[in-house]
Amino acid sequence: MKQTYMNRIISIREKGFFMDTVQYDQVYDPMIGIGSLEINCNIEISFVVSGTGFHRVLNHVFPCQSGDIYILNEYIPHCYYAAEDSSALTIRRLTFSPKEWFNAKYASSSESDFLYGCFRESRIMAYAMLTQAVCENIGCVFDEIAAEFYERRSEWREAARA
Repeated sequence: MKQTYMNRIISIREKGFFMDTVQYDQVYDPMIGIGSLEINCNIEISFVVSGTGFHRVLNHVFPCQSGDIYILNEYIPHCYYAAEDSSALTIRRLTFSPKEWFNAKYASSSESDFLYGCFRESRIMAYAMLTQAVCENIGCVFDEIAAEFYERRSEWREAARA
């Protein structure tokens, strides 16, 4: 699987948090085995910044485009691919450990309110297609989280939780 890491914004794995921007330029091939997919031990929020392509989750393939946002549960095999007639797909990713961020009611995947009910419809993934204005706001949130880390402000954790 070909991935080009474009801009690593922050990498704080020891604190259960990671954020980066990744460009996927490999075209989707249905023959790619599930063992070649990415698996995160944390929750992943992926925001499609630009491009069109496909998001494979387990053996399901979803078309994706700029403005889509996905929240993937822990340990779910997945990957993004560019469309054949498109340029690379750019994704901003934020991963975190719920146990590091939320109390037991919201941090345990066995609870109905896990991540505030984000996975009530599907234990695998939540999805939303955003308007342009909301996309700009989400981009600003990612930028602010990165700025909080860079500046090492003590309030960053509370701001990110809000």
